[in-house]
Amino acid sequence: MSNQEFLKTLERMKEVHDSKSQDYADPNNPLSNFDVSEYGLHLFTSDRDKCFAWPIFTKLARLSTLLNSGNAPNNESIEDSFVDIANYVILWKCDFMGREKKNPLNKELFDLIVLMPDNQVDELLQFVLTLREARNKNFPQDKSHLDALKFMEEDHQKLGQMIRKGDWPDLREPKKSK
Repeated sequence: MSNQEFLKTLERMKEVHDSKSQDYADPNNPLSNFDVSEYGLHLFTSDRDKCFAWPIFTKLARLSTLLNSGNAPNNESIEDSFVDIANYVILWKCDFMGREKKNPLNKELFDLIVLMPDNQVDELLQFVLTLREARNKNFPQDKSHLDALKFMEEDHQKLGQMIRKGDWPDLREPKKSK
């Protein structure tokens, strides 16, 4: 590759950057689209959900820049931005629903907890907190996930027995200490 080709490539990169920057970023803050995306990512705890939120917030930042400036876009149209956002949301919905189908236990457990008698919810919460505490105390960062699962298996069996027996604690109002 010649030096001339390298310089032409750099010039093309500058043109694309400038053109896109006008569509995606506030003129006073060339990184504003990243600021919006960063804010959006903080709204979610699941890494998988963040994968979908990031392009949506990036497109929302672009849409905001275009609509607030009143300028015609240099690249894709405003309508395309709306369609992109809608597509990302639908893809996210499909992915989320697929995850729910793969792990129906989450919904079943939620339904069971919601239907529990008041007097059983607190005991279940205490049980879960005890499991979390045991995990945090007994498994330093260098232990494998499988080791943690083996350690907690006995407690999970106890939880399964509680579920099968309908022997639920009351989690709605914590016990008051005297």
